[in-house]
Amino acid sequence: MNLLVDIENLIADFGWESDWIDDSELVAVANGKWCDYQIHFIWQKAIGALYIVFFADLQFEEPYSIDLLRFIIAANQRMWMGHFDLLEDGAINYRHVIHLYSTDEECAEKIKEISFVMFSEFDLFYPGFQKLQHNIPLSQSDIDLLSLEIRGKA
Repeated sequence: MNLLVDIENLIADFGWESDWIDDSELVAVANGKWCDYQIHFIWQKAIGALYIVFFADLQFEEPYSIDLLRFIIAANQRMWMGHFDLLEDGAINYRHVIHLYSTDEECAEKIKEISFVMFSEFDLFYPGFQKLQHNIPLSQSDIDLLSLEIRGKA
């Protein structure tokens, strides 16, 4: 059984588009609150690891500002799962690895839950990255506010 086939079915249930890169990698495109995300699901069957990577339309040029690096550190300190990363080409991604010892229905549900957590985490911090992308500095109070999840209406 290929875990990615189950993930492809989940993706279809979400209404996201998907495409196969190869037998071990599936890519989905999902509409986030602020942008579209490209989500890579990479299955390493030999070691039982599923690598989930979210990409957004965030690109930074060198030299990277100290504010950007501080924001990545602050965001990662608030995360309980996964982390943000600045790639060599200046792209920001959010990634997490799940070690799976079986690939049953319970596993698919776990992947669904983790994907939604990652989706909401990226949506939460995206405005901060976007401000920095437009060279708008962030204060510590901005960072603190960005990490709060607001629910409901006033």
